[in-house]
Amino acid sequence: MQVLISNETGFCSGVKRAISITQNLLKNSNDRIYCIGPLIHNQSVIQSLSKQGLITVDSVDDIPAFSKVLSRAHGLIKESFFSLTNKNCSIYDSVCPNVKIIKEKAEFRHVSVETVRQQ
Repeated sequence: MQVLISNETGFCSGVKRAISITQNLLKNSNDRIYCIGPLIHNQSVIQSLSKQGLITVDSVDDIPAFSKVLSRAHGLIKESFFSLTNKNCSIYDSVCPNVKIIKEKAEFRHVSVETVRQQ
């Protein structure tokens, strides 16, 4: 049996971007940095970032007011974003640009469908 190794291995650009943003934020801040849920789907990376100071929580309720919060690579739900804003938290965007585009298109489609239904 022959095993071929792809020239393309490792993380996608969105995950690389999220990790880079997180590492820079942790390196350049003395404040606690929170993330609601895992930043990415890789436990080894999450453990490494935790050792560097990233605090992963389950809910907005676990984050004190005026905190620094990092969005996951897959984004935040709107309710979390608004709750964090109401708590005067600073939100740092590490959402994959491709995920953002897909979410915006899905939201536009949903709003468009709802508008048609209401008429």
